[in-house]
Amino acid sequence: MTFATKPILNIRHLLLVALILSPIQAFAEHTRVTNPNSLAIEVMGRGLFWGLQFDRVVSDDLVAGVEWGGTPTKDLLGNDMNITARVFSAYANYYFTRDQGSLFATGGVTLISNTNSVNGLTANVSGVKFTSTGMMPSFGVGYENRSDAGFIFRATGYGFVLNKIYPWAGMTLGVSF
Repeated sequence: MTFATKPILNIRHLLLVALILSPIQAFAEHTRVTNPNSLAIEVMGRGLFWGLQFDRVVSDDLVAGVEWGGTPTKDLLGNDMNITARVFSAYANYYFTRDQGSLFATGGVTLISNTNSVNGLTANVSGVKFTSTGMMPSFGVGYENRSDAGFIFRATGYGFVLNKIYPWAGMTLGVSF
């Protein structure tokens, strides 16, 4: 007795599997120019704990912004000092593509407004040790998605430069208009 065998995979099945497994690429419009302003909250990031941001598109590939924020502090023994380091940052982001979602490079400077109060203290979460200079240059890379609906999301890796480079990260959520 012989059985007629039917192939398990035929051409239609192979095409269906190839279609499902193939990377689907979707490109969204360049939304930085249609929604040039953003107002957002950054967790961690340049404020070292929290920050409120406003930025504006300067050109197709460049955004300039400011952030105001703060972080609680501790002394060398780890005791909470009940002093918040108040920070003000100015920054620029350069975007590598002109799509709704893009990688970017960032650079800026963070100023500590109450330097005398926090000199020698450490930021609770980031571990940044504040010095008398009151200024921290920063650099980083990140990803931004600025939707047509007016929402903005950023994830950024930073390096803060003081007496050494402090690695850090931030996440931003907000609106663009």
